[in-house]
Amino acid sequence: MEKGSDIVFNEYNALVYGRWIGARYRNASNLVWILGRDRRLTGTIGWLDFNMLQSGHAMRDKRNDDMVRAGYNLRPVKPVLDGEPRYDNHPVNWKPEDLG
Repeated sequence: MEKGSDIVFNEYNALVYGRWIGARYRNASNLVWILGRDRRLTGTIGWLDFNMLQSGHAMRDKRNDDMVRAGYNLRPVKPVLDGEPRYDNHPVNWKPEDLG
């Protein structure tokens, strides 16, 4: 956990949430489970069968297709998902004076 970050899950509520969400979607065959990386990870994780990027928030004019192409050109070739594209009227780097 990064210093100064808000703790969202602890050992107890993560277990409760995991059981709830697992039960809710146990029969769904159209879901992709993702480690969102909103917090710094520790330890080793397994890599998925696709590449994912976030094109939003940090810049205004970078083309999404260039970022997707760069992900697709990685080896081995895998599908690429823009997991969090830019939002309409979202400020660049959360600065209200710099609306994207």
